Amino acid sequence: MSAKYSGEGWYDVTLTTTFAGQFSVDGGEWQDIDGTIEVASEPIALYSKSLESRLVNGDVPVDEDEDPWVPGRTPETDGPKDPEARHREI
Repeated sequence: MSAKYSGEGWYDVTLTTTFAGQFSVDGGEWQDIDGTIEVASEPIALYSKSLESRLVNGDVPVDEDEDPWVPGRTPETDGPKDPEARHREI
């Protein structure tokens, strides 16, 4: 699954799963259960970043425990709201 974001920033991502069911009695034919049920996840914060390659100084140590490219979440770092955003089926 993949998604495209209209700009760099923080986004709240949710997943809604739709379940359908069938049953069988004593090894008989499988029968559909009428209807479906949807279960939605809690939102998960995701940071969408636009990166480009460039040469860097290999002698400068990198802090593996800190990601310098992801800022803290503030109103200024939230991604742009997309009025065309929609649910996607996979």
